[in-house]
Amino acid sequence: MRVRCRACGWQQVQDQVLANKRAGAAQTPVTVYPPGAVAPGTGAQTEIDKALLGSGSRLQVLNRITELYRPEFLQTRFKAAQGLIELGEKLGREPNPEERQNLEQFARFRQDAVRQLNQYINEITGAAIGQGEEAERLKSGVPNPGTGLFGGDSPTVFLSKLNNTIRDLRLAEARLQYIKTQGFKLQDVSLDQMPTIMRKSKDQIVKDLGLDESKAEDREILKNRLAIEFGLLR
Repeated sequence: MRVRCRACGWQQVQDQVLANKRAGAAQTPVTVYPPGAVAPGTGAQTEIDKALLGSGSRLQVLNRITELYRPEFLQTRFKAAQGLIELGEKLGREPNPEERQNLEQFARFRQDAVRQLNQYINEITGAAIGQGEEAERLKSGVPNPGTGLFGGDSPTVFLSKLNNTIRDLRLAEARLQYIKTQGFKLQDVSLDQMPTIMRKSKDQIVKDLGLDESKAEDREILKNRLAIEFGLLR
Protein backbone atom coordinates (compact mmCIF):
# COMPACT_ATOMS: atom_id res chain seq x y z
CA MET A 1 0.00 0.00 0.00
CA ARG A 2 1.43 3.35 -1.02
CA VAL A 3 0.44 6.83 0.11
CA ARG A 4 1.63 9.71 -2.00
CA CYS A 5 1.96 13.18 -0.52
CA ARG A 6 3.79 16.30 -1.65
CA ALA A 7 6.11 16.54 1.34
CA CYS A 8 7.11 12.96 2.05
CA GLY A 9 6.77 11.24 -1.34
CA TRP A 10 6.03 7.51 -1.39
CA GLN A 11 5.75 5.81 2.01
CA GLN A 12 5.40 2.03 2.43
CA VAL A 13 2.83 0.96 5.03
CA GLN A 14 4.49 -2.39 5.60
CA ASP A 15 2.64 -3.70 8.66
CA GLN A 16 -0.78 -3.28 7.09
CA VAL A 17 0.30 -4.79 3.77
CA LEU A 18 1.81 -7.85 5.42
CA ALA A 19 -1.24 -8.24 7.65
CA ASN A 20 -3.49 -8.12 4.58
CA LYS A 21 -1.30 -10.68 2.83
CA ARG A 22 -1.49 -13.11 5.75
CA ALA A 23 -5.26 -12.62 5.97
CA GLY A 24 -5.69 -13.02 2.23
CA ALA A 25 -7.33 -9.59 2.01
CA ALA A 26 -7.42 -7.58 -1.20
CA GLN A 27 -4.65 -5.03 -1.57
CA THR A 28 -6.11 -1.56 -2.08
CA PRO A 29 -3.84 1.45 -2.62
CA VAL A 30 -4.60 4.74 -0.88
CA THR A 31 -3.55 7.77 -2.91
CA VAL A 32 -3.45 11.40 -1.79
CA TYR A 33 -3.41 13.39 -5.02
CA PRO A 34 -0.94 16.28 -5.30
CA PRO A 35 -1.96 19.68 -6.73
CA GLY A 36 -2.64 19.50 -10.47
CA ALA A 37 -3.00 15.72 -10.55
CA VAL A 38 -5.99 13.77 -11.82
CA ALA A 39 -8.57 13.39 -9.06
CA PRO A 40 -11.93 11.52 -9.00
CA GLY A 41 -14.79 13.52 -10.45
CA THR A 42 -12.68 15.85 -12.57
CA GLY A 43 -13.05 16.30 -16.32
CA ALA A 44 -9.67 14.70 -16.87
CA GLN A 45 -10.76 11.64 -14.90
CA THR A 46 -13.84 11.31 -17.10
CA GLU A 47 -11.72 11.50 -20.25
CA ILE A 48 -9.35 8.85 -18.92
CA ASP A 49 -12.27 6.57 -18.08
CA LYS A 50 -13.65 7.00 -21.61
CA ALA A 51 -10.25 6.21 -23.08
CA LEU A 52 -9.95 3.10 -20.88
CA LEU A 53 -13.36 1.88 -22.01
CA GLY A 54 -12.39 2.43 -25.64
CA SER A 55 -9.08 0.63 -25.34
CA GLY A 56 -10.75 -2.22 -23.45
CA SER A 57 -13.32 -2.71 -26.21
CA ARG A 58 -10.64 -2.68 -28.90
CA LEU A 59 -8.50 -5.18 -26.98
CA GLN A 60 -11.47 -7.54 -26.80
CA VAL A 61 -11.83 -7.40 -30.59
CA LEU A 62 -8.09 -7.85 -31.16
CA ASN A 63 -7.95 -10.80 -28.76
CA ARG A 64 -10.88 -12.41 -30.60
CA ILE A 65 -9.06 -11.91 -33.92
CA THR A 66 -6.00 -13.60 -32.40
CA GLU A 67 -8.11 -16.56 -31.31
CA LEU A 68 -9.72 -16.90 -34.75
CA TYR A 69 -6.50 -16.38 -36.72
CA ARG A 70 -5.28 -19.15 -39.00
CA PRO A 71 -2.46 -18.58 -41.53
CA GLU A 72 -4.52 -19.92 -44.43
CA PHE A 73 -7.08 -17.12 -43.91
CA LEU A 74 -4.52 -14.76 -45.50
CA GLN A 75 -3.50 -17.13 -48.33
CA THR A 76 -4.90 -16.62 -51.82
CA ARG A 77 -5.64 -20.32 -52.46
CA PHE A 78 -7.74 -20.65 -49.31
CA LYS A 79 -9.60 -17.39 -49.94
CA ALA A 80 -10.39 -18.48 -53.49
CA ALA A 81 -11.69 -21.84 -52.22
CA GLN A 82 -13.97 -20.11 -49.72
CA GLY A 83 -15.27 -17.84 -52.46
CA LEU A 84 -16.18 -20.87 -54.57
CA ILE A 85 -17.88 -22.59 -51.63
CA GLU A 86 -19.89 -19.45 -50.90
CA LEU A 87 -20.85 -19.12 -54.58
CA GLY A 88 -21.84 -22.78 -54.70
CA GLU A 89 -24.06 -22.33 -51.65
CA LYS A 90 -25.79 -19.41 -53.34
CA LEU A 91 -26.41 -21.67 -56.36
CA GLY A 92 -27.91 -24.41 -54.20
CA ARG A 93 -24.90 -26.64 -53.41
CA GLU A 94 -24.84 -27.48 -49.70
CA PRO A 95 -21.29 -27.38 -48.23
CA ASN A 96 -20.17 -30.40 -46.25
CA PRO A 97 -19.59 -29.98 -42.45
CA GLU A 98 -15.86 -29.25 -42.82
CA GLU A 99 -16.44 -26.71 -45.59
CA ARG A 100 -19.18 -25.03 -43.57
CA GLN A 101 -16.98 -24.78 -40.48
CA ASN A 102 -14.08 -23.31 -42.46
CA LEU A 103 -16.36 -20.80 -44.17
CA GLU A 104 -17.94 -19.73 -40.86
CA GLN A 105 -14.59 -19.28 -39.15
CA PHE A 106 -13.12 -17.42 -42.11
CA ALA A 107 -16.15 -15.10 -42.29
CA ARG A 108 -15.96 -14.29 -38.57
CA PHE A 109 -12.23 -13.62 -38.77
CA ARG A 110 -12.53 -11.39 -41.81
CA GLN A 111 -15.49 -9.47 -40.35
CA ASP A 112 -13.68 -8.75 -37.06
CA ALA A 113 -10.42 -7.83 -38.79
CA VAL A 114 -12.03 -5.51 -41.37
CA ARG A 115 -14.23 -3.92 -38.70
CA GLN A 116 -11.20 -3.22 -36.51
CA LEU A 117 -9.34 -1.70 -39.47
CA ASN A 118 -12.29 0.53 -40.38
CA GLN A 119 -12.75 1.65 -36.77
CA TYR A 120 -9.09 2.56 -36.48
CA ILE A 121 -9.10 4.65 -39.64
CA ASN A 122 -12.37 6.37 -38.69
CA GLU A 123 -11.01 7.28 -35.26
CA ILE A 124 -7.75 8.64 -36.68
CA THR A 125 -9.15 10.56 -39.65
CA GLY A 126 -12.71 11.25 -38.52
CA ALA A 127 -13.83 10.18 -41.97
CA ALA A 128 -15.16 7.06 -43.66
CA ILE A 129 -12.69 4.53 -45.03
CA GLY A 130 -11.77 4.93 -48.66
CA GLN A 131 -10.48 8.50 -48.60
CA GLY A 132 -7.61 7.94 -51.03
CA GLU A 133 -3.93 7.97 -50.12
CA GLU A 134 -4.48 8.83 -46.45
CA ALA A 135 -6.58 5.72 -45.83
CA GLU A 136 -4.09 3.56 -47.71
CA ARG A 137 -1.23 4.93 -45.62
CA LEU A 138 -3.10 4.20 -42.39
CA LYS A 139 -3.88 0.65 -43.54
CA SER A 140 -0.17 -0.09 -43.76
CA GLY A 141 0.20 0.43 -40.01
CA VAL A 142 -2.45 -2.03 -38.80
CA PRO A 143 -3.19 -5.72 -39.49
CA ASN A 144 -4.99 -5.72 -42.83
CA PRO A 145 -6.90 -8.87 -43.93
CA GLY A 146 -7.69 -7.41 -47.35
CA THR A 147 -10.98 -7.71 -49.21
CA GLY A 148 -9.94 -9.55 -52.38
CA LEU A 149 -7.89 -12.58 -53.35
CA PHE A 150 -4.57 -10.73 -53.44
CA GLY A 151 -5.19 -7.81 -51.08
CA GLY A 152 -4.09 -7.49 -47.48
CA ASP A 153 -1.09 -8.75 -45.55
CA SER A 154 0.67 -12.10 -45.73
CA PRO A 155 0.13 -14.40 -42.70
CA THR A 156 3.48 -13.49 -41.11
CA VAL A 157 3.06 -9.75 -41.65
CA PHE A 158 -0.55 -9.78 -40.39
CA LEU A 159 0.32 -11.67 -37.20
CA SER A 160 3.33 -9.45 -36.54
CA LYS A 161 1.21 -6.31 -36.92
CA LEU A 162 -1.55 -7.80 -34.78
CA ASN A 163 0.79 -8.69 -31.91
CA ASN A 164 2.47 -5.29 -32.08
CA THR A 165 -0.87 -3.47 -32.11
CA ILE A 166 -2.03 -5.42 -29.04
CA ARG A 167 1.25 -4.65 -27.27
CA ASP A 168 0.98 -0.92 -28.01
CA LEU A 169 -2.66 -0.79 -26.95
CA ARG A 170 -1.94 -2.60 -23.67
CA LEU A 171 0.91 -0.16 -22.95
CA ALA A 172 -1.43 2.76 -23.67
CA GLU A 173 -4.07 1.27 -21.37
CA ALA A 174 -1.49 0.65 -18.65
CA ARG A 175 -0.33 4.26 -18.90
CA LEU A 176 -3.90 5.56 -18.55
CA GLN A 177 -4.52 3.39 -15.49
CA TYR A 178 -1.16 4.37 -14.00
CA ILE A 179 -1.92 8.07 -14.44
CA LYS A 180 -5.41 7.57 -13.02
CA THR A 181 -4.16 5.86 -9.86
CA GLN A 182 -0.91 7.74 -9.29
CA GLY A 183 -2.04 11.25 -10.12
CA PHE A 184 0.30 12.20 -12.95
CA LYS A 185 -0.64 14.27 -15.97
CA LEU A 186 -0.59 12.56 -19.35
CA GLN A 187 2.37 14.60 -20.59
CA ASP A 188 4.40 13.50 -17.56
CA VAL A 189 4.57 9.87 -18.69
CA SER A 190 5.51 8.81 -22.23
CA LEU A 191 4.45 5.48 -23.72
CA ASP A 192 8.10 4.45 -24.10
CA GLN A 193 8.60 4.82 -20.35
CA MET A 194 5.88 2.33 -19.45
CA PRO A 195 7.83 -0.97 -19.76
CA THR A 196 10.50 0.38 -17.40
CA ILE A 197 7.91 1.80 -14.98
CA MET A 198 6.01 -1.47 -14.93
CA ARG A 199 9.15 -3.55 -14.42
CA LYS A 200 10.35 -1.34 -11.54
CA SER A 201 6.91 -1.43 -9.93
CA LYS A 202 6.81 -5.21 -10.16
CA ASP A 203 10.27 -5.53 -8.60
CA GLN A 204 9.30 -3.11 -5.82
CA ILE A 205 6.12 -5.01 -4.99
CA VAL A 206 8.03 -8.30 -4.85
CA LYS A 207 10.62 -6.71 -2.56
CA ASP A 208 8.15 -4.88 -0.30
CA LEU A 209 5.90 -7.89 0.22
CA GLY A 210 8.65 -10.51 0.21
CA LEU A 211 6.92 -12.42 -2.55
CA ASP A 212 8.21 -15.63 -4.10
CA GLU A 213 7.15 -15.75 -7.77
CA SER A 214 7.59 -19.53 -7.83
CA LYS A 215 4.53 -19.80 -5.54
CA ALA A 216 1.06 -19.58 -7.09
CA GLU A 217 -0.35 -17.63 -4.13
CA ASP A 218 2.36 -14.98 -4.35
CA ARG A 219 1.99 -14.73 -8.14
CA GLU A 220 -1.72 -14.03 -7.66
CA ILE A 221 -0.96 -11.29 -5.12
CA LEU A 222 1.54 -9.76 -7.53
CA LYS A 223 -0.96 -9.94 -10.39
CA ASN A 224 -3.65 -8.22 -8.33
CA ARG A 225 -1.33 -5.43 -7.23
CA LEU A 226 -0.19 -4.82 -10.80
CA ALA A 227 -3.81 -4.85 -11.94
CA ILE A 228 -4.63 -2.10 -9.45
CA GLU A 229 -1.75 0.04 -10.68
CA PHE A 230 -1.80 -0.74 -14.40
CA GLY A 231 -5.13 -2.44 -15.16
CA LEU A 232 -3.39 -5.58 -16.45
CA LEU A 233 -6.08 -8.22 -15.85
CA ARG A 234 -6.70 -9.37 -19.45
